[in-house]
Amino acid sequence: MDIKELEQRWRSLANEMEALTTPPDDFDESEPFVMDEKAAARFDELEGEVASIEGQIATIRRRESAISRSQLHESGDDRQTSTRFGVPGVNYNRDPYDVTTIGIDATVDEMRGRIETGLERDRVTPDSCKDEAMRTLDRVHGNKSSVARLYLATGSTKYRSAFAKAIAGQEAQWTDDERLVMARAQSLTDAAGGYAVPFTLDPTIIGTDAGSINPMRRISRVVQTTTDSWNGVTGPAVSFTWRAEGVEETDAAITLAQPSIPVHKLAGFVPFSIEVGSDWAAIDSDLRNAMIEGRDNAEATAHINGTGSGQPTGIITALDGGASEVAQATGETFTAEDVYNLQRQLPPRHRMTTPRWVMNIGTANDIRQFDTGGGGNFWTSLAPGAPETLLGWPWEESSVMDDSPDINPAVTADNFILLVGNFSRYIIVDRVGMTVELIPHLFGGTANYPTGQRGLYAYLRSGADSVDDNAFRLLNVATTL
Repeated sequence: MDIKELEQRWRSLANEMEALTTPPDDFDESEPFVMDEKAAARFDELEGEVASIEGQIATIRRRESAISRSQLHESGDDRQTSTRFGVPGVNYNRDPYDVTTIGIDATVDEMRGRIETGLERDRVTPDSCKDEAMRTLDRVHGNKSSVARLYLATGSTKYRSAFAKAIAGQEAQWTDDERLVMARAQSLTDAAGGYAVPFTLDPTIIGTDAGSINPMRRISRVVQTTTDSWNGVTGPAVSFTWRAEGVEETDAAITLAQPSIPVHKLAGFVPFSIEVGSDWAAIDSDLRNAMIEGRDNAEATAHINGTGSGQPTGIITALDGGASEVAQATGETFTAEDVYNLQRQLPPRHRMTTPRWVMNIGTANDIRQFDTGGGGNFWTSLAPGAPETLLGWPWEESSVMDDSPDINPAVTADNFILLVGNFSRYIIVDRVGMTVELIPHLFGGTANYPTGQRGLYAYLRSGADSVDDNAFRLLNVATTL
């Protein structure tokens, strides 16, 4: 083998050793990971071959290594010589996303350092996206290392250029390096043939901006996972009792619940002409904005009224018909008394968390008109830049909520017009990693001939549900014939 073939074989062996020592997605990182006997035996076998290859590389590169180290010392270059397997002279470039230099025993902190370095050098991605990417990594529920590896595999400039060429149908123009980084990233996706979206474009990582008309993702608790569901633990407060001296205690055990929120596939299909694909110069910003907007539009309805079957469970769906649903005070009308009553019924435990109101803009305008005198500060408009508050709590607009001006006493219907609560108890779960597949040619429905178009099929997985319905109160102004 020549030096290039030896290095390729070395990397292949290192990747297999890494796979053997990587915990599964559902592994509890609080416990040490131990390989089984079969995996340990294979690891020892690979390690022996690695040692042999290292010796061959060392012999071939001894002189080059000495020259390289001398040049690095004299120039003050900050790149490092790989010593993962004690291979002198195997010098890789300073790209922090170069996964070939990641040891099989690399920790999440080590990979995080690489990611931070890469983001510092990134002059294209907005700072807000960089910050959100790191927050996403911090709050991953489960195997953080798999997400860190996804970041490293999809964050390099080589991967982004290869991804852009793929979207344009120009895979034949990939360089050898681009072909390699794409293959590595594909191994981390759910389906072969799809391209993992560069993590600095991925809406499951960078999130939405604060200007969305859909408030649920901004005000709820968002968690990331690498599995097909999120599992948590909830429970009431422990009951304490005043006791006299020497009196035997009673059992104060509490019942813990284990809510589980599954993730569901959310997909979108975008056809575009071959000409557009070839001329799509602003693919990064355009694709990022399109994916964020598309996901947000789909979730605006799902997070409010989602059925929970094949899609997230909306907050209205979760509360409908339960103890948190509150009826109007008078007839079939919405009055100021309903607002006061809804606030009063929210449990004290959740009133201490600065709850939020959620309503349609029409309902908000009706409430503004309740306090015609202004003396009660029913609805407070603060200084410029400060949010408006209703009875001291901020409010959010949702265009999906029922609208109080649309209440029709002449029909039988539920009208869920006002919601208040502690939204940390509504959890949105994202399975980190969005995938895009390119359909190179679309065909017409008449003669089944090509239309001169390509298609992008993008999909991600997300879910949501309330884990504590008592943290909310929902006003239903029900009407009957």
